[in-house]
Amino acid sequence: MSAYFALRHTGDPPYFGDQWFYLRLAREWRAGEGLTTSAEISAGYPLFVALVDLARSTSWVRPDLVTSVGLAQSGLWAATIALTGVLGRRVAGPAAGLIAAATLAVWPNLVVGAAVVLSEPLATLLGVVVVLCLVGDPEPPPGRLLAAGAVLGVAAEVRPGSLVLLALFLVVPVGGPWRPRLRSLALGGAAALVVILPFALRSSYVTRSFVPFDLRAGSSLCLGRLPEADGGPIDFDRCPFTAGAPAVQANRERLDEAWRLLRANPGREPGLMVGRMEATLWADDRSGIDQLNSTDGRDLGTRFTDRAVTASTLWSRVVLVLAATGTVLALIGRRRWLAVTTAAGWLLLSVPLISLGDARFRVPSLPFFAVGAAAAVVTAARASRRRPDSPFPAGGAGR
Repeated sequence: MSAYFALRHTGDPPYFGDQWFYLRLAREWRAGEGLTTSAEISAGYPLFVALVDLARSTSWVRPDLVTSVGLAQSGLWAATIALTGVLGRRVAGPAAGLIAAATLAVWPNLVVGAAVVLSEPLATLLGVVVVLCLVGDPEPPPGRLLAAGAVLGVAAEVRPGSLVLLALFLVVPVGGPWRPRLRSLALGGAAALVVILPFALRSSYVTRSFVPFDLRAGSSLCLGRLPEADGGPIDFDRCPFTAGAPAVQANRERLDEAWRLLRANPGREPGLMVGRMEATLWADDRSGIDQLNSTDGRDLGTRFTDRAVTASTLWSRVVLVLAATGTVLALIGRRRWLAVTTAAGWLLLSVPLISLGDARFRVPSLPFFAVGAAAAVVTAARASRRRPDSPFPAGGAGR
């Protein structure tokens, strides 16, 4: 279905938006100018777009780059759905795996958003692969830990916030003393560092300053604390910096402003955190739909957009409530791997919690929430079958 939107709704992205910037950097990488381009955005996703462009140039059929990226990400999203089903089966059983995969497959905003030139589909797939490498085996071999760390390094170059998943390495091996768990963390961290280091050296070379990922932290921290902020998204230009300043200086000035605002009114921070989580988790689920509608080509139409947003928002909120329930049930029932899986989703929200809330930032968490929600549904169904008045007794057709 995502491929349909990629083919049917094409067009140039809005000037100086995220899509436009990703495409510009990708074309510079494709032209061999990677070492001299801006370090404002992590290179992982623009490099992916550049690779799609390279593949497109060697194929017999050559759609435009925006369409080609949409088609490639449709494949990524199909893989994410399938791997989420595998993850759900591994941590909560076959029924939960099927429900989790179906939850993503019919999610309107995610289906549309996979066709848009944004980093979320790739980052989401990489996050699921990392968690799949870690759960299910009480003592995963070193090779798997290294592979998980390497994938995490790639994910961090696509979206730096993905690096919080490194904390999950502390859950393996299961039980026992802390030394083996610290060894797992060291293996995963070392593999991630090997992947990240070349990109960090490149960004630091471009800026003549230490830049391990990108130069967006200052903007996010500043925008989330402006006087008019309520925790939700604010126009990128609202945070001041010296006109004409290079990106590294602008980032430093915005970081200074963020710390000044925090020190001036620290009591405001808890309320802002609530606002950030509300904007990230509970706001209308329309980020991908709006991004597609912002292109210069034909949009989805008012009627379709309104219906899709209404359905997607309801779906999103139901899944969130069920995921929270599934997390609690996993903790109460000591279902370690299910708890680890849902924890991955909550961990990924720690970055918007302290910086800037936006509905786009929930996307990488959604496969893990889908698994938690599916586990809650399966648990409720089993409990219902065990009731004396249930039409499906435990040994009957409802098993």
